[in-house]
Amino acid sequence: MAKASPTGWRARRTTEAPTDARSPTPPTDRKTELLRWLSEEGRFAADGERLLATLCAKLATLDVPVVRATTHVRTLHPEFRGVTRIWRRGESMKT
Repeated sequence: MAKASPTGWRARRTTEAPTDARSPTPPTDRKTELLRWLSEEGRFAADGERLLATLCAKLATLDVPVVRATTHVRTLHPEFRGVTRIWRRGESMKT
């Protein structure tokens, strides 16, 4: 568990994206490239599962350390509340 800092804020244990000094691609360039990809290519993904897998692969090529990602989509169905997809690096997708 994270310990409280002297200022009262808890330190977060996360895997953060590299800063400008350590990253070969500055964050603004990564953001621009990711938004371009989503609007021009990603929107043509066959389904949500393929979009999530491709998005995570694209983030990895942009030097963003992604270990896991999820999507949650609500449905208008009398028996099901929604669909959740879980992506983990190196594993098959779970729905």
